[in-house]
Parts: sequence; structure tokens; C-alpha cells
Amino acid sequence: MEAALSRCALVAADIPSLRELWEGAAVFFRNNDAEALRLALELLMSDPALRKKYANLAYDHARRKFNAERMVESYMKLYRALAPAAVVAA
Repeated sequence: MEAALSRCALVAADIPSLRELWEGAAVFFRNNDAEALRLALELLMSDPALRKKYANLAYDHARRKFNAERMVESYMKLYRALAPAAVVAA
């Protein structure tokens, strides 16, 4: 999150949780594969325009998906689903 909000291009292991969070906004490399990581980093280091594109994608994605209003809304929805109606009414 900090890197994305700092307009850094994200390079992430291709695992389900990171795909879920950053799909379309990060360069993914095969998990536990040092060579794949090296290639992803070299790709971004060698292409300033691509690096800037991914930096902006990460920034926009983070601002859209992970803002305080959305997080509060999600927590409230979760709490309402977990709390029995009688407890909420009390």
C-alpha cells in the first residue's frame, strides 16, 4: 500500500491473495522463482514508460480500493453480518 501510494510500480509474487488485491495494477512473477523476479524487475528498470504506467496504475488502484471510507463501510457491513439483530438493537 505504501509503495503504491508513493507511485512506485509494484512487483508481486503471483499468489491468489496478491492477485486479488493488485490484479491489473502490478507486474506479477512466478512465486518462489528468483529468475522470474529478476526478469520482472529488469523489465521495469529497462522501460521508464512501462514503469511509470505501472506506478500510476498502482497509485490509482490504491486510492480507489483502499481508502478510509471504503474500509469503514466494509467493516460495518461485516460487523452487521456477524452481530445478531438482538445485540444490535440493545
